[in-house]
Amino acid sequence: MLEVPEKRARKPLCIAVLMTCFNRREQTVRCLEQVFSQVQDGAFTLYVTLVDDASQDGTGDAVESAFPAVNVVRSSGNLYWNQGMRLAFAHANQRECDAYLWLNDDTILYPHAISGLITTMQKLQSLGVTAIVTGSTRDSVNGPEATADFAGAGSCRSV
Repeated sequence: MLEVPEKRARKPLCIAVLMTCFNRREQTVRCLEQVFSQVQDGAFTLYVTLVDDASQDGTGDAVESAFPAVNVVRSSGNLYWNQGMRLAFAHANQRECDAYLWLNDDTILYPHAISGLITTMQKLQSLGVTAIVTGSTRDSVNGPEATADFAGAGSCRSV
């Protein structure tokens, strides 16, 4: 008799979202609203780390209140973006996540941006390609001439 193995439950991907901020409470909260609105159908989970580089406007407190799942790391105020992202990566790297999304706190994601990046990553992996997958963003300050849409194909380079 031929037995068909039970269909294994697929473990959702863990996406680590890395952010850093300084005195941008409203922008950071709006960005996180968009990030968490991306989670649908259990295909992936998010582990968000936000480095608050000594904001004086209550950014860290607002994020902890609105998004208790976010890991807010408070720092001394001298990290700036580069070192803040490095610290966020160090914290997130302690988890076993499948991918890392480096995100500016003033970014507003398109509705299915994360799932589009995941689809692209999985397509490349199925071809045996190790790559960095990037998505385009829209610049709300400089207008439509600075707009580039994520079309699902992604940009990549072999590493």
